[in-house]
Amino acid sequence: MATILFDIFPATGHYNASLPLAKYLSKVNRIVYVCDSSHQKIVADYGFETFVVEDDALQLLRTEKKVKGFCSSFFSFSDSRKKLEILNLMVIDYKRIKDFIHPDLILLDSHHFYKAIVYSGVCNHILRLQSMVSTCKQPYVAPVSSSYLPMYTNKGYYIGEWLWKIYRFKSCIYQWSQRLFYPFGNYFSDVDILSTLCCYPLTKRIDCDRYTVSRVELKGYPELVVSPVVFDFPSVGREVLTCPCSIPENRDIPLFIVRYSALTERLQFLRTNGKKFIIYCSLGTLSVADKKKAISFLRKIRNVALMDNNLFFILSVGKGMQHEVLLPLPGNVVIFRQVPQYHLLQYSDLMITHGGMNSITECIYRQVPMLVYPLNRNWDQSGNAARVVFHGLGLKGSISGDSPIKIYQKIRKVCFFYLTYKENIQIMKQKMEETPDTLTPYINSIV
Repeated sequence: MATILFDIFPATGHYNASLPLAKYLSKVNRIVYVCDSSHQKIVADYGFETFVVEDDALQLLRTEKKVKGFCSSFFSFSDSRKKLEILNLMVIDYKRIKDFIHPDLILLDSHHFYKAIVYSGVCNHILRLQSMVSTCKQPYVAPVSSSYLPMYTNKGYYIGEWLWKIYRFKSCIYQWSQRLFYPFGNYFSDVDILSTLCCYPLTKRIDCDRYTVSRVELKGYPELVVSPVVFDFPSVGREVLTCPCSIPENRDIPLFIVRYSALTERLQFLRTNGKKFIIYCSLGTLSVADKKKAISFLRKIRNVALMDNNLFFILSVGKGMQHEVLLPLPGNVVIFRQVPQYHLLQYSDLMITHGGMNSITECIYRQVPMLVYPLNRNWDQSGNAARVVFHGLGLKGSISGDSPIKIYQKIRKVCFFYLTYKENIQIMKQKMEETPDTLTPYINSIV
């Protein structure tokens, strides 16, 4: 039996992606999560052990930089000593894991992969845990934030290479601008200090052939992709570890909520009579920066509902949005702050989504075609939208550029080719279920 340590990026979607894998591995292994107190309950509900670390030092320092701004970051020389103390405490805190947990394998979320610097002294075996499609450079394929559809020709190869060069150039500009304008408060200097404290050969490990929002990536670690590998573009020479795909069991809100129960009864009636085309719309967890864009788009959806009474919309707007901004509502639109998404999809004919990997996976399992409107172009949403179109699972659009009429036209197009989309999704689901387990042999080889 191996002791496997999970260190997951502090976001609900990332935990939801990791928990089915943890449950699968827990059949013959000991599972421990490194997490903060806010995510401890999610892990505990699954019966896994936790090792609580309250503060991620680099995330803390990045937050302080945003709060202080340019001037204080530039002139506050005393911050260097404070920063060194914070990072040193982080190293001490994480190295306690070696004494208390004795992990045989660490599954480290790619979104904060700089922690491999600290974990290099804790465990000899570290896997990059990827909840998106693989972010490494592949022939013909653009960085995962791009909506470019690959062409498997000589021309397509050079376009893919050129898009990667543009990404590297932007990364260099971003890194040096941060070092220039925030000399005592930038992410890259923090990583430099952390590598010095841990005696980590950072300059030899920088990976320029992998997409990341943080612009810092490390090479030399095998990648485990927990998202459906078959959903990715066909690639040449890419080797990743895989595991059987599954959906979390306990992620839904209670089904006995009166208003939601009334909705499901209404949807069952509408589906039985076949008079409505049911569309579920959710843009995921909204950041402050995304909220204004999301409100504008949801207002467009409300206008689409006014165009066709045969469409029925369920909008999930999240906890942070005031639904009053969408009033007045037509009779064929209902709003919820939160719904049990995987449960609701069984009643849906179409999902309008921002393109998050969890939502796409659930749509495939429920065999629901998608209309993808990427909300944030820094993440994988645009790339996921391109893959939805490539595999014939739905359509994509521009969340800012598409008018209500254009959105309605795309919904009509999905309706017209509905059986084709359903057939393609069924094929994709079957391929997902046939994904081989190459992770277990890997674990057995290192234990």
